[in-house]
Amino acid sequence: MTSRNANIVINRAVRFLKKAVVAMLASVFVFTALMIVTYYVKGAVPDTLVSEFFAFFKIEGGAMCLIKIVEMIFEKLAELTKKKKAARSRRKNEGEKMNG
Repeated sequence: MTSRNANIVINRAVRFLKKAVVAMLASVFVFTALMIVTYYVKGAVPDTLVSEFFAFFKIEGGAMCLIKIVEMIFEKLAELTKKKKAARSRRKNEGEKMNG
C-alpha cells in the first residue's frame, strides 16, 4: 500500500472513530435519560441492564482509545524514520561534496 493510500485509509478510520464517539455519547445520554424516566415512573431501574450497558461502552471506548494511541505511535515512528532518512541522506551528500 502506498503512503497516499495509507493516508486515505487512516483519514477514513479517524472520521469513523469520531462519528462512533459521537454516537456513543448520544446513546449514553439517551439511555441515561430513559433510565431516569423509568425510575421516576416505576420507582426502580433494571440494574443488570444498566451495568451491562455501561460496561459495553466502557470497553468500546477503551478500544477506540487504544486504536487512537496506536495510530499516534505509528505516526510518530513514521515521522522519526523520515527524519532519520533525511539526515542520512544529507550526511551522505555532504560527504560526497567533501570527497568529490
